[in-house]
Amino acid sequence: MKTAPETTTPGRPGVLRRRLDGDLGALGTLRLQVRAYLAGNHVPDDVAADIVLALQEATKNAVRASSGSAVTVTLWIDRGAVWVRVSDHGKGLLRRGSPRCPSVWQTHGRGLCLMHALMDTVDIERSRGTRVTMHRALVRAQTA
Repeated sequence: MKTAPETTTPGRPGVLRRRLDGDLGALGTLRLQVRAYLAGNHVPDDVAADIVLALQEATKNAVRASSGSAVTVTLWIDRGAVWVRVSDHGKGLLRRGSPRCPSVWQTHGRGLCLMHALMDTVDIERSRGTRVTMHRALVRAQTA
């Protein structure tokens, strides 16, 4: 499990931390802040778009599961990858096991599937709430 740095190191990107108080309306502002953070750290646009979408899905699930309690979003860049953590103290909405993408006829339930498709890793911990930690390499290895 990757641990978010508590402080910034000179010459290294800082940590972006935001707290949402159970308000889905705050997601728009969060997306703008995350995009600005990623652009300020020279994350390529295509990678940033994937990260923002995966973060939005994780955050939306957390806000829905938190029953109005705070959701904490943390982003940091370390060793050529962007790390994202979304934590809440709710009951949890995410299913256990491998994500299955819903059929095209279903109107919801794609969040976990999208997170796995867009990010290199997705780790879900459940204890007193849910903590989703994801990472995405800034440059993915080319396959032959």
